[in-house]
Amino acid sequence: TDEGEAWRKELISYLEGNIDYVLAYCEHNLPGIRAIRPEASFLVWLDCRGLGKRDDEVINLFVNKAHLALNPGSSFGTGGECHMRMNVAVPRKILKDALDRLRLAVCGY
Repeated sequence: TDEGEAWRKELISYLEGNIDYVLAYCEHNLPGIRAIRPEASFLVWLDCRGLGKRDDEVINLFVNKAHLALNPGSSFGTGGECHMRMNVAVPRKILKDALDRLRLAVCGY
């Protein structure tokens, strides 16, 4: 229906805004973490190799310090080490809170 199409367009626009928010936030606030724009989803890969930590240390940082339950890239196979997968299909307030907790865990402020 036309109503469904309008909702779908709004949703896509909102998700694209969330992706842009994550990319900008990481660039300006999270040294060592590079967000990768997805090609066709709402799952953003966070490349954490710039932190200079091992994969298990990156997972510990996200889970035990930032209190975030993201998917570690290593669970997807070789090459995913030191990457985390973030679902951005959430209200922007929740996304901001998650990124602020990650900044605190990484930077201490």
